Amino acid sequence: MQKLTICLYIFCFSFIKTAAQTTDLSIVVEAQNISGVSVSQVNIYQDYQYIITIINSGNPVNNATFSQTLSANVNYYNATSQNPTGGASNVSNLTFVGNELAGTIANLPSNSSVEVLVIVRAPITPGGIATNVIFVPPNGTTDTNTSNNQSIISIDVNDIPIDFSVTYSQITPPEGTGIGNWNDIVTYQFTITNNTNVSFPLASFNGRMQLANASNFGYPNVAFETITCIGGTNGMQCPDVSIVPQFNSEVFTANPDSTVLFEYDDSIEFNANSALIFEIIYKYLDPNCSLDIAPLAVNSFIEIDINHFNQSPNVSNSVFTQLIETTECSVTDLCIETTQINPLPSQVVNWDEEVTFETIACNNGPLDAYGRFFLQNLSGNIDWNIVSITCDATTGNITCNDFNLINQGVFWSSNEFIIPANVTITITTVLKFIDPDDCTTGPPTNSLGHVRSGINLLEPTIIESDITNNAESDYVILPALDPCDPSEEPKLTETRLIMKILQKFL
Repeated sequence: MQKLTICLYIFCFSFIKTAAQTTDLSIVVEAQNISGVSVSQVNIYQDYQYIITIINSGNPVNNATFSQTLSANVNYYNATSQNPTGGASNVSNLTFVGNELAGTIANLPSNSSVEVLVIVRAPITPGGIATNVIFVPPNGTTDTNTSNNQSIISIDVNDIPIDFSVTYSQITPPEGTGIGNWNDIVTYQFTITNNTNVSFPLASFNGRMQLANASNFGYPNVAFETITCIGGTNGMQCPDVSIVPQFNSEVFTANPDSTVLFEYDDSIEFNANSALIFEIIYKYLDPNCSLDIAPLAVNSFIEIDINHFNQSPNVSNSVFTQLIETTECSVTDLCIETTQINPLPSQVVNWDEEVTFETIACNNGPLDAYGRFFLQNLSGNIDWNIVSITCDATTGNITCNDFNLINQGVFWSSNEFIIPANVTITITTVLKFIDPDDCTTGPPTNSLGHVRSGINLLEPTIIESDITNNAESDYVILPALDPCDPSEEPKLTETRLIMKILQKFL
């Protein structure tokens, strides 16, 4: 019985002792440059380090944990445990998730310590950054002094001048030599250089081109074929540029605008005072035709982008490349004109009074062309009734039997047919404007009947040389609407409203 009592006493004493275990843990963080000198400020994009010192001044503890929170714009590289003293274990299970580093110290005897070296890079923009470290005792252990379980420091990030430059040249054929034929290729080279004494990232670069001839001579079609990195200086390794897609574009923009032909938008970190050299190939494809004939030409250049003010221009020098003439376009000139001949255009036409129009459709040449012509009502809420459509006369190689005129109600149209060059077609239209049985809420003024005639070129291989004579609007003076009775609403029905909207798209 005495032995049992002693055992229970020892067990209870051990339990009380365990439950009441105490220690005194502390943690300190210091910012240093890579050489190990304490710093209170760093430059943008500068590599530096934090030294985290973990100390136990109390009773031994096992499996204590620490964490470090970095500013979100600080780049984390790696962390290592170092300099254990007094029998301390190295910090293990170092993991970095989000912007937090964490680790565990398996064994931390009394009066022992261990360090964690954390390598980071400053943000790309100036300002202030901070770090916060916390040391937590294991479960069941009480820290007698929690004031030293956390350490927070802030440092300044200073701006520095950044200087990237880009130079550009034509290699084959030599600069100053143009192409001999369409579908020839031209090889260019460009060099991007970081002239700054620190490493810094280039955000992107692209190739651009501008038209160097008058626009009336036409526009070249240019294909970006390939880009190759052919070398670097001061330790620079070529990036993978195989991801840059091939691309074709018509170059129709001129200074100050430009056409982008390729773009590499992956960040490249340039070492201090280093450069990369690239080679690109453009292919000058058959261009579109032109109304005026003269040799084409382009100016091309390279544009770079960095996330910082650049001391040098972000665009390279421009390289002029002479091209050759394009082909002459096949053109013709369709035309149309409509005249109100009875009553005269200056007279008021009564509702339901016959109005006569003379429409002359023509092709001034020099080519025959597939097309059609029409007359339509664009008078808003005023309907008309087409009484008759008559082909009265023709000139040139065409007769009234060579085409049809189709009454569609709100408009009439010819069928689609070959309109020979150097012909005219005279059409007489008789129609009536119908009293809209409507009223006006404003002062009574004459209504206007909007009559539009037009001719369409439907030949895909021929260009209209003069679009100014492809359509014409005439206005018929009609009676004023009566003032609305305040108790009545305008009587335009939904069906008629839909018809008017449809007319505008014919």
